[in-house]
Amino acid sequence: MWRLLESRSQAVLQDVPVLPPGEAHVWSASATAPAQTTAALVGLLHTDERTRAERFHRDVDRERYIVSRGALRILLSRYMGIPPAALAFAYAAFGKPEIAAGTPGAGIAFNVSHSGEKVLLAFDLGPAVGIDIEAHRSDVDVLELSRMVFADAERARLADAHPEIRRTLFYRTWARKEAVLKGCGTGLSGEPKCIVVLGERETADGLVGVDAGARFGIWGVRDIDAGEGFSAAVALPGNDWRARSFVLDWTG
Repeated sequence: MWRLLESRSQAVLQDVPVLPPGEAHVWSASATAPAQTTAALVGLLHTDERTRAERFHRDVDRERYIVSRGALRILLSRYMGIPPAALAFAYAAFGKPEIAAGTPGAGIAFNVSHSGEKVLLAFDLGPAVGIDIEAHRSDVDVLELSRMVFADAERARLADAHPEIRRTLFYRTWARKEAVLKGCGTGLSGEPKCIVVLGERETADGLVGVDAGARFGIWGVRDIDAGEGFSAAVALPGNDWRARSFVLDWTG
C-alpha cells in the first residue's frame, strides 16, 4: 500500500520541505485520484473517517472526502515524522480539527478546504492557520449575498466594481474572510461582516492586515493562485509571515 502511494505521488513524498517558523505551506491537489490510489488512501484513514466516508450518498463526494483526508494524513506524516495511520485528531468547539494532544510531533497547525475538483491544505507551526478556496459560480447573485456577509464599505466597493470583475472580486473577498474565520476556529458561526478584508492596506508582498476582534487579534491574509475560475486565500495570526505553494500530484 505504501509503495503504491509512493509511486503515485513520488515527488510529494520525497520532497516535502522543512516547515520553518514564520512560514505557511499551501499544498494544492486534485480531489480526484486514480482508483488504485483512492483505494490505498482508504487504508490510511481512521475508523471514524471511513464511517463518515460511507455516509456520503454520492460517489463523487465520498471520493473527494477520502482523497482530501488521505492527502492531509500523508503530508502531516511527513511534517511530523510519524506514519499517516498513527495520526490522531481532536476537534475544537466549532468542529475545527487539530492534532490530538500527546501525538508524537504535535505542534503543527493545519487547515483544509475544497471546492469542486480542487483541494487546498495549509500547514504552519502554530498556533493556527486558515485556508479557503471558492469556485466562481455564475448562478449566485453576488450583490444580494454580499448584503449578508460583507461590511458596508466592502459592499459599496463591490457595487462600484465593473460588472465584468464584480464576481471575481466577490469570491476573492469571500475566500479571504472564510480563511480568517476558519483560522480563528469559528467558521461561519463567527460574524463575517466584522472581518473586513477588502479595501484594507496591502503590503508589497500581498499581505492584508485584518482585525479579527478582541478575542483573536490581528491576522494577516494572502491570496493564493488557485487557477482560473477559483479564488483562494490563506490566513495566519500576525503580519510577519510568508506563504509558499506546492502541488501534490497523484499521477506522478
